[in-house]
Amino acid sequence: MPHFKIGDRVRLAKGTMLCSSRDDLNGALGTITELVDDGTRLERITVAYDGGIELRGIYAGIFDRID
Repeated sequence: MPHFKIGDRVRLAKGTMLCSSRDDLNGALGTITELVDDGTRLERITVAYDGGIELRGIYAGIFDRID
């Protein structure tokens, strides 16, 4: 699993359930604004998109980093 940092640009990975259900975010670039430490082994992040959309504490494995 990739390790992200604040400020990384990301896109929802194709084939994920969230990508399929959120047409408005399909292909959209977001920015990581927070690394969430909830005491679990999962890497969770908060991603902000233009237009005020924010996905908080979401599993990082469904995102691809855009270099």
